[in-house]
Amino acid sequence: MKIPQYRVSLVRERTVAYRKVEESRSAAAVLHALLDDAPTEKLVVLYLNGQNGLMGVEVVAIGGMHACPTVPKDVFRGAIVAGAAGIILGHNHPSGDPTPSKEDVEVTKMLGEAGKLLGIAVVDHVIVSANGTDKSLLDLGLLSS
Repeated sequence: MKIPQYRVSLVRERTVAYRKVEESRSAAAVLHALLDDAPTEKLVVLYLNGQNGLMGVEVVAIGGMHACPTVPKDVFRGAIVAGAAGIILGHNHPSGDPTPSKEDVEVTKMLGEAGKLLGIAVVDHVIVSANGTDKSLLDLGLLSS
């Protein structure tokens, strides 16, 4: 019987200069730069090192106007390969209202639990909109640090 042998590797598509992610505002600045012109929801993962330095960014899901379904393996795959100590989730609301939905909160909590099992902290989940507004689930008290 023949079975395939796989190799997992991290591919750098491009490099963008950003500084340490010290608070939700600095994470939101990165997310606005990536998502403000997106016509549909996109889920982005910011990879953080142990000092909350930004190691990388990945778009892990592209959805429709009102939702962007995802599963933990898609969210954490790149973070594991990159050796990230933590992640910040981010997505956009094309409607212009960055208020987290009930589903946003539930998915964030589920991913937080998955992250605990993997040893990768979910530090925050920031929702941005093209009009320049954003909301942090951590700042709103909807995510325990």
